[in-house]
Amino acid sequence: MIEGKRVVAIRTMASRGWGIKSIARHVAVARNTVRRYLRQPIQAGGQTRPAGRRLNDRQRDEARELFLATAEGNAAVLQRLFAERGVNASQRNLRAVAWFYVAPRAAVGVVLLAIFGLAAFLIVLQIALVILRRLGA
Repeated sequence: MIEGKRVVAIRTMASRGWGIKSIARHVAVARNTVRRYLRQPIQAGGQTRPAGRRLNDRQRDEARELFLATAEGNAAVLQRLFAERGVNASQRNLRAVAWFYVAPRAAVGVVLLAIFGLAAFLIVLQIALVILRRLGA
């Protein structure tokens, strides 16, 4: 939130034809701040931010369960399921909550895959060595 003098300066400069970059430099605010105050009729000192969309503990547990079962790993489906329950949550938040639960399982799978891959590589290497010995003898 910026003070009233800056808001007045931003709107005055814009009405005189100044560009957004020039206004931002002159008033020492970010370009997006200038855009926000020019787009919306925000009063100086009256800016309000949207409420956070955090999930409570019960909703987090529910998101984890639904993510693996009903949503089958799809955050968009999970978001729709939560919207049907009257919960406004972003896909990003839902994916982060569910991924925190799913990631350790995925990591175990990657480790097992690496171990089996290494074992297969060693078997192929042993076979190659046997073939090379027979060819050399």
